[in-house]
Amino acid sequence: MKILIVDDTPSKVSEVRAILVETEAGCSIDVANTGLAARERLAATQYDLLILDIKLPMRDGDEPDRKGGMTLLTEITLSSRFLRPSHVIALTGFSDLRSEFHAKFNDGHWTIDTYEPSEFGWRDRLTAKTEYITRALSQAGRTYETDLCVVTALASPELDAVRAMQSWHFGSPEALDQVSFLYRGHFSSNNRIFSVAAAAAPRMGMVAAATLTQKMIQRVRPRLIAMTGICAGVRDACQLGDVLIADPSWDWQMGKYMKETFEVAPDQIPAPLEISQRMKILRKDRKLLIDLSEAFDGEKPNQIPNIDVGPIASGSAVLADQDTAETIRKQHRKLLGVDMELYGVASAARDSGLPKPLAFGLKSVCDFADHLKNDKYQKYCSYMSAEVLRVFMERYIHELIPTTAHQFVGA
Repeated sequence: MKILIVDDTPSKVSEVRAILVETEAGCSIDVANTGLAARERLAATQYDLLILDIKLPMRDGDEPDRKGGMTLLTEITLSSRFLRPSHVIALTGFSDLRSEFHAKFNDGHWTIDTYEPSEFGWRDRLTAKTEYITRALSQAGRTYETDLCVVTALASPELDAVRAMQSWHFGSPEALDQVSFLYRGHFSSNNRIFSVAAAAAPRMGMVAAATLTQKMIQRVRPRLIAMTGICAGVRDACQLGDVLIADPSWDWQMGKYMKETFEVAPDQIPAPLEISQRMKILRKDRKLLIDLSEAFDGEKPNQIPNIDVGPIASGSAVLADQDTAETIRKQHRKLLGVDMELYGVASAARDSGLPKPLAFGLKSVCDFADHLKNDKYQKYCSYMSAEVLRVFMERYIHELIPTTAHQFVGA
């Protein structure tokens, strides 16, 4: 692993270098003390990890520039002159700089941490990040094996609705591990055959969904991961039966509880543009949505559903309180819905090793997270989210996976 440390404080450089050496990751470590020296290194070498001070001088003898490190990052991101490092860790001793630039470091490849010589937290996180990159590099030769993976929070009715799609030809259950099973199938898009694997978590919640997602990534190595199922809607933002595409998803309970307040610190993960833009095209097909709704033989809302792309927040508890829903809405004024799993799936996919899949979630609104919450429309909503996924994939997966990259045929 090739690492570049960009920092003008010798004691800090020595400390960081010692931590990297102790990981026994076979690191090759270079050091640059100025922005100019870093640019020369980055123009000549492809680094796996860049460890960067935010407050950095441009040249020897210059006063450190408060945003010197961020200026460097902007340049290497926009200019083809530089060989962009695979991962970036900003390590700053100034808490105000971390707060100011935190939003730019939330995609799994760029992270920011506070350097404090007397604390051990940043050391542990640096070690963990280095070990993670080492493992990822060792997996660099791995390839995708499955085109699509579908995960749900419940076997019934959510996974049942997926398996009921006859055009996807799901087979018999296959043991995923001692507690879970997966189902393999295949479907057609633009005269090509694509493989699919589906599984349900043993229980609801982000932890179970993230664990299942990681298991499926390791087992079937999918290019795409989709979560279907049911969610609660925000009243006046959507209607019962609508299919919501999470963009972004986040854990609405992530933050810091103070004596009288809760300081929100959401890690919002956007949907892949390849997915969200095509969903916005699909939503215009009103005849499709009418046909899908009318084909369901069971209890359902009176109105024809919509496909809506927008924010969905995830939490660890079932929500049946409108006041809490309104509090969550303050975290994103365009909030459409609340569920218990989507952020877990998105986070697990984002932070997975290579080959990394694209993940997205679509859930149908079965209630409004208030005192009137009930199970009346769960089967219908499970059906609608699964059917929208089916149509979306059959129309667009051949565009998402080019012919040159497609190597898989379903069983």
